[in-house]
Amino acid sequence: MDNSNLPVSINHSPSNVKKHFLIIGAILLIAFAGGFVSKQMSPPPHAENQETAYNHNIKLAQDDTSHSTDEQPAMQSPPSSSAIFTEITGIVEYISPGLVETGSVQKGELLIKLNTRQYIIARQQAIIDASQLESRLAHLERRALAERQEWYRFQTRRYFEPDPMTQYEPALSQLRHDLARIYSHIEQLDYHLTRSEVHAPFNAEVMEIKTGIGQRVDPYQPFAVIRERVS
Repeated sequence: MDNSNLPVSINHSPSNVKKHFLIIGAILLIAFAGGFVSKQMSPPPHAENQETAYNHNIKLAQDDTSHSTDEQPAMQSPPSSSAIFTEITGIVEYISPGLVETGSVQKGELLIKLNTRQYIIARQQAIIDASQLESRLAHLERRALAERQEWYRFQTRRYFEPDPMTQYEPALSQLRHDLARIYSHIEQLDYHLTRSEVHAPFNAEVMEIKTGIGQRVDPYQPFAVIRERVS
């Protein structure tokens, strides 16, 4: 007998109905609890907006700080004072008309000139001395060379007599030493002649002047104090 078309009977006893309600209630409770936990774990919608607004305010503050820093004018240091001095000893022969207290000088202007007469005379004498030594040295070298050639020509002299050059060598060495010393002296005098003038290093105001025409100045001893003039 085929029972597929027979109606299925459902048991609606009180115990089964109660069981069904308990199962449905448990499912609803689980679903509610899951939604609540998910809601607690996710930040509230307005929290993200607050964080975005906070970061935006910080960026604006940084931009304002950088702009205010860029807009501030650079601090300018006050003009510095400089002491002016010579590198050699000498007597003042010339002073610029502007080199007076409260005066002013231009960059490159001749401030002071020393009398160079003593250096010029000393250089002229050194050149004469050097010329005389050069002549003596050349004459002695020719004489020594001639005697050495004569000595070398005869074999017997080479065996029994010393080389004549050994006799001339001390005098030749002394002349060369004296000549080198005079050359060095001439270079020193040339250095003094090139340092006899002092020029202004920049546009400046004169703060103090410590010398005058006819007075002696010593190396690296300030004869004036100037201050750069900002135009």
